[in-house]
Amino acid sequence: LEVQENPTALLPTVYPRRLADMVGLMKELGLRGIWGTSTQNPYLFPLNLWMALKLWQEEGRPDDLVSTYLARSFGPESVEPGIHYLEATEKAWDLVQGDSQRDAGFLKIFVISMPRRMLPEQCIRNGVPDAFRADTEKALLYAEEAFSAAETLSDSIREYHALDANTIVASAEVFYWMVCLRHKKIPVLDALHRGDVEEAVRGWEQVEEAADQVVAACRNAPNTDILADHWRRLSQLPERLRSLRKLLPELAERKTFRDIVKPIEMREAYKRQPTG
Repeated sequence: LEVQENPTALLPTVYPRRLADMVGLMKELGLRGIWGTSTQNPYLFPLNLWMALKLWQEEGRPDDLVSTYLARSFGPESVEPGIHYLEATEKAWDLVQGDSQRDAGFLKIFVISMPRRMLPEQCIRNGVPDAFRADTEKALLYAEEAFSAAETLSDSIREYHALDANTIVASAEVFYWMVCLRHKKIPVLDALHRGDVEEAVRGWEQVEEAADQVVAACRNAPNTDILADHWRRLSQLPERLRSLRKLLPELAERKTFRDIVKPIEMREAYKRQPTG
């Protein structure tokens, strides 16, 4: 049982309800044992690793186990903000990784990919689907709630758990800005669909600002800093978006990336940069 989301293997594990569903499904399928792994970061906020065994042995309900974990790990004052942080994050995560996102042509939230996946052609040609628009707007509200709750949780545990406190709030901020970045693309896609170049360029400035905030937030903790420079290479995102801005006029006209001559700056931006 993989208890850590691969795209965020350096972030805290915050998916207790999904974990409970997976353990229940494994039991229904007749599995007689369980083996768990958490890729790179099992020592940091290991809620899912701890919960998986407890759920398998039927030692408590998911909500009770979350409360017990928080109280035993960080003290009773962490339970209320901790639950708020976990619930809001999981709701945002489910929305921003759900079917409406894939149906609109987007990849997973932490995947930095080719231009046509960063601005899906089908949204430019056919308009932004209502389901994608609604889910992304709700995800942004939940991500903002999660960030606020993470700050409250971190303040309550920082004196004796500084590493966990710093990583929780930094990770929540990175996630918030990634959701915000996707949300900022909606008015750009609307403008490209209408053929309004000026409005698309104005909206794209906010997309670039959100990307800058992602990278700045990554620098706030060692695990998210690695996310920026090594594993997910989020530090390259702002330059890729600035290169993509140069294609907006032709995208507004053609509604496709095909036959658009990409400037050399884009090719340079997509080269793999060495890391120290």
